[in-house]
Amino acid sequence: MRSLSTHFALLSLLAMAPSLAMAQEPPATPPEEDKILVVEPTGAQQEMNSKAIAAVNERNFETAITLFKASIELGELNITYLNMGRTYQRMGECVKAKETYRKARLTKYKVPLPTYDVVDKALNEYETELYDSCTTGELVMSCEPRQLSLFVGVKGPLACPSGENPLRLEEGEYVITGELEGYEKKRLAAVTINRVERTNVVIKLDKTKVVELPEKDPVIITKPEEKDPEATKPQPINIVINTGEEQDKKGSTAGKVLVISGLAAAALAVTWDTCALSWFGQTQALGGSGDAGWQGPAFCQHTHNGERDGIKDAGPLILYGLGAALTITGAVVF
Repeated sequence: MRSLSTHFALLSLLAMAPSLAMAQEPPATPPEEDKILVVEPTGAQQEMNSKAIAAVNERNFETAITLFKASIELGELNITYLNMGRTYQRMGECVKAKETYRKARLTKYKVPLPTYDVVDKALNEYETELYDSCTTGELVMSCEPRQLSLFVGVKGPLACPSGENPLRLEEGEYVITGELEGYEKKRLAAVTINRVERTNVVIKLDKTKVVELPEKDPVIITKPEEKDPEATKPQPINIVINTGEEQDKKGSTAGKVLVISGLAAAALAVTWDTCALSWFGQTQALGGSGDAGWQGPAFCQHTHNGERDGIKDAGPLILYGLGAALTITGAVVF
């Protein structure tokens, strides 16, 4: 297998030849034999490729790629694409290496030495080695909205990987999840990443659906019952003409009470001193002072002790008088 520096050396042998190369877009299919253009690299292209060789030997791959691109801008050459693809491969940019090898095969601008069949043979060797050594692929996504947070397997959150800045992943299947506040979370299962291939995936988040709560039953405000304005007016005082019936009823009750009270007073007086009345009546009947009159029964003696002093008997006399007065009044009222 020829080394990268060997092909650079082959290219450097063509420095004295005039250049007919012009920058062209590679065709979609390999050029036919009658459409192959054998061109010589210019001095500027020779210089840029020589500097690129030195950068690769120093492992300054980015500088080498920049020089190869500058050479291609002056004109396409199959050998330039071949060497640039090999540099990508050494950088670990497997997908870019594959794409650049394809351009080397498809371009119709071939250098005379090494011949294009020798270059194609080197392409076959490099591509075989590429698929054997590279186990990664690239993920490019179209994200909507663009600012969503992306989770690929256990990696994340990540920005949406673009064609200019793809996400390099080991071959295999991945679960891809996109989320953003205000949007529904979306999960893409079993996205396959193949080695030395670019996988394009589209993920679009929908805005979060607004859950409309069921309308509550309207609150019915019950108005206070309207009162009849006539009912709120001050009511007149009913004047009842006393026909005498109610008055008589009250008088009858009061009379009964007075009569009963009078009789009770009289009964108490009699109970208190029955002898006083008896003694008083007897003495008056005899027309004397009571000294020579009837003294009453023996049980009266303990009250008067033979004395006829009416002062001691004032209590019963008052009860007699009060009872008679209540009895007479009650009879009148009744």
